[in-house]
Amino acid sequence: MPVPVKRVKVECPSPEPDRSTKRIKSEPVQLLHPPLPQLPVPIYVPPEAAQYYPPPKLKVELALITNPSPQLSVVWSVAELDTSVPPMDTYSVFFTAEQQLGCGVFGEWQIMAEHPAGPLPMLALIPKYNPGQKICVTVVGKDKFGRYGPFSKVACAYS
Repeated sequence: MPVPVKRVKVECPSPEPDRSTKRIKSEPVQLLHPPLPQLPVPIYVPPEAAQYYPPPKLKVELALITNPSPQLSVVWSVAELDTSVPPMDTYSVFFTAEQQLGCGVFGEWQIMAEHPAGPLPMLALIPKYNPGQKICVTVVGKDKFGRYGPFSKVACAYS
């Protein structure tokens, strides 16, 4: 299924002493990424979980860090705040990248990291980012009851 991908335009934020960051804005371009991975479903969910909605869908943004070396930052937050959000346990960041520069064919999704839940928004870095390489990222949250929420909308970027 084709997914709109975003062509990179950069917008420079206020300068930081050791790091240059550029927000990625984009225009739709058609790219194919593999289907999202299957997530485990808990065998038992405690009755306390019924007090909460399942984990919410997250909103993901990408930013290119150019100094001291190219890195791609992934920032996620909830799209809409809700008081019935369950206590969260972890956030898993998945990514896929072009198999070869410019080919438009992506490998399987890989888990980049599983981060303990903290206050949102949260941030992770993709240090193996190669300039010119197309990368797609998605994030999913897991609550303390073992329930996963939906994957975020896939965010794709290239420079």
